[in-house]
Amino acid sequence: MAFISFFARRLFGIMIVVFSVSIFMFILLRSIPGDPARLLAGFDAPPQVVEQIREKYGLNDPLPIQLIKYLGNLLTFNLGISIRTDNPVLSEILARLPYTIYLSIVSLAIAIAVGIPLGAYAALRKDSTLDYLVTAFASLGTAMPTFWLGLMLIFLFAVQLKLLPAGGADSPYSILLPALTLSISVMSPIVKTTRFTFLEVMREDFVKLARAKGLSKNKVIFKHIMRNAMIPVLTVIGLQLGNLMRGAVITETVFAWPGIGRLVVDSIFARDYPMVQGAIFILALMYALINLAVDSLYAVVDPRIRLGGAA
Repeated sequence: MAFISFFARRLFGIMIVVFSVSIFMFILLRSIPGDPARLLAGFDAPPQVVEQIREKYGLNDPLPIQLIKYLGNLLTFNLGISIRTDNPVLSEILARLPYTIYLSIVSLAIAIAVGIPLGAYAALRKDSTLDYLVTAFASLGTAMPTFWLGLMLIFLFAVQLKLLPAGGADSPYSILLPALTLSISVMSPIVKTTRFTFLEVMREDFVKLARAKGLSKNKVIFKHIMRNAMIPVLTVIGLQLGNLMRGAVITETVFAWPGIGRLVVDSIFARDYPMVQGAIFILALMYALINLAVDSLYAVVDPRIRLGGAA
């Protein structure tokens, strides 16, 4: 029963969040100047053609009616028809989704594989030169704008050194620069949190007791420190998954990566309301489900935590 209650509460929360984001995006899009029917028909098109396009896509309906129809269609997972391409929104998103998932997984893998060891090593060598360098790197990674970092990497590795492609997804190596760009912004919080929690756990009495018993250094680190320090790190990793989705919009645009992020940007310029709304809905749903999975992992990592709030 605790599991059923936990998932029921969390799923209800997910529905509230996703629908709130969808409503906000609907209002935001309608506040942007520009007529999608005029953009699609062309500025030289006769008014009759523009009017037909408005009727076809329901743009002449009052905004409350459009919102009700939109929310009703979301309940059946009907995301509508793209104004720009005249294809079903869901099929176009599903065609782009693997690229975004691939980019996010590779970026997160780099961030975890580098970030956790760096943070742990900095904590174990507190106040050393390496600790200062790692802390400075983490602060720099947080401060650097993603688009600027992406452009610098293109200039260095694609233009100057000619080692990697500057954009697109035609080569197996095309993933490296966008994944590196996206991973650095995600890696910085992981490094900081790992360092901080390692230092906190290292001050605990059970760690001092383990050392007093004569356990090996590696055993103390991996069995006692790392296990207890990983819960806050997992929380940060879960939150960074959301940042990956946000950062993918910028990174995919800079590197011409054919994922959902680039699709959203192209659709915003074309005032393709159904496509932008559908893509944001899918991204918000993915973000919420990822957070649900992270919450569930707590019970696996720390047996003191019980689902449903029971101690």
